[in-house]
Amino acid sequence: MLAFRPVVLVIGVLVAALGVMMLIPMCVDLLSTDDVHRADWTAFATGAIISVLAGGGAAAASWGPIHQINIREGFLLTAASWLALVAFAAIPLANGGLELTYVDAFFEAMSGLTTTGATVVTGLDDAPPGALLWRSMLQWFGGVGVVIMAFAVLPALKVGGMQIFKNEAWDTSEKFIANATQYSVALSLIYLFLTVVCFLSLWAFGMPPWHALNHALTTVSTGGFSTRDASLGAFLTVGRAPLDLVVTVFMILGSLPFGIILIAGLARRLETSVHR
Repeated sequence: MLAFRPVVLVIGVLVAALGVMMLIPMCVDLLSTDDVHRADWTAFATGAIISVLAGGGAAAASWGPIHQINIREGFLLTAASWLALVAFAAIPLANGGLELTYVDAFFEAMSGLTTTGATVVTGLDDAPPGALLWRSMLQWFGGVGVVIMAFAVLPALKVGGMQIFKNEAWDTSEKFIANATQYSVALSLIYLFLTVVCFLSLWAFGMPPWHALNHALTTVSTGGFSTRDASLGAFLTVGRAPLDLVVTVFMILGSLPFGIILIAGLARRLETSVHR
């Protein structure tokens, strides 16, 4: 028999965590020097409150030990978690300065979390900074962050996080790191390192830091959202070095399977230990 309580519990925790993340673009809007853009903070405050209350309430109502998630529940968890996260991520986009309908906002959030890169938004040059950052964050979360979030949450709920690999079509033939928490930390560090280096590279080659941050988030995730209607073309004359080449390199790096990078790192450590 299909058990819904574990599914509701995990989804509730993920939605509540997403609501907490909405506080970041909310603060960005509050710090904006433009009075019109500053008013957009209420959209993220509303989205955060709704997400935390709904997700926290669902988690609290279904709280309890989870002994195992079977294959059927795993498939349901994977599909339902994506839909739930997109549904709540679209709330601030629909209520904010982008002036999107909820359907368009849902499409934008789905495109972000799935790193598809398609957009229905126009007028990005004058869009509120919080909305721009939220679009970039959604792609960054979708790159590998949602899986990492699940890996971080499921062990705490005493659920075998490695089961998510099967439902996300990951290869589990070589479990070189058995502990899901360690795997999550390793993936997070690689992902974060690539993002920071990408940001510093774009900034060093002439892109303004705000735009460099957003493009770093969407480049490493291989999503492609931009802060300008002209996309990367709006910045190609800023610096002497070709920014499109920098983005290409880091998008290729972001598309590599991080598991191979972990294996290479472990092999190098073993080789160093042998030589010693």
